[in-house]
Amino acid sequence: MKLDKEIKDMFREIIHKKKKQGMRIGESSGDDLLSMMLQSNSKNYLHENAKESTTNGMSIEEIIEECKLFYFVGQETTSIWLTWTMIVLAMHPNWQENARDEVLQICGKNTPNFESINHLKIQTQLPLCFPSDKRRREEEREEELLPFGWGPRICLGQNFALIEAKMALAMILQHFSFDLSPTYTSHYNSSTATWSSGHITSNLME
Repeated sequence: MKLDKEIKDMFREIIHKKKKQGMRIGESSGDDLLSMMLQSNSKNYLHENAKESTTNGMSIEEIIEECKLFYFVGQETTSIWLTWTMIVLAMHPNWQENARDEVLQICGKNTPNFESINHLKIQTQLPLCFPSDKRRREEEREEELLPFGWGPRICLGQNFALIEAKMALAMILQHFSFDLSPTYTSHYNSSTATWSSGHITSNLME
């Protein structure tokens, strides 16, 4: 698939630059995740040259697949989440103003930090644009909404994602107000992630 090839080529170039910057066999140029994976690849390289049959090191292709996973799970999901939040707040300017007042009251003009965002009363809400299901409304189940999965396979990045999204939204509300362009029509495509059809056209006012 063309898109898959483009993404792989992009990560292959990033990996090549990272190795060129300071990666040597058995050494890492940093303590970030990519450096650790490349260090594992270096061990894999040593095993191959020693003609050993087994190794726990990662191949370049395995590293690329891990990078793809972190990109789509760690970036795309949060950006989609923030996009829908801004759409709903633009549709309901009174709630946008309430959220902005809360951010300014707690954070002022300072950059939001971990402590300040914990005081924001941002709650999970399921937008009413989804079809109504009377049975689900009547049943009280704590696993009714599963944005991060459930049980032993729950998303490991849940807490980080919540902090990241709250901080990004707080900073947007601090500096901008926004409304939807008259050309925007509200509809969505439901797949692995709930995308909005077409481009999101909005007006930002500083």
